Amino acid sequence: MPKRKWDKYAIKAELHRQGMTFTELAARHGCHRTNISVALDRPNSTGEKAISEAIGVPAEELWPDRYPKSATSHRIYDSRRHGPCTSQKFATGADNECAA
Repeated sequence: MPKRKWDKYAIKAELHRQGMTFTELAARHGCHRTNISVALDRPNSTGEKAISEAIGVPAEELWPDRYPKSATSHRIYDSRRHGPCTSQKFATGADNECAA
């Protein structure tokens, strides 16, 4: 059986089928209601966690595009590939031009 495709309308409908509102869900998880509604449209870890626990479906299945399978695909800075950065503060003569 293929996995169910979850869009924001299906997620909201499942919450309502279980008799849950965004306000009630937010109160149960100690967050603001907007965390729940924002999670339907863009990444919000607090809202995603609350929704996935309420529905009983892992967040990775609800939003597969937000949770890539490969952990290395979203690496911003790879220190093995690029050397350590040095600050201009430590460059010789950086602040000495105006000292004369």
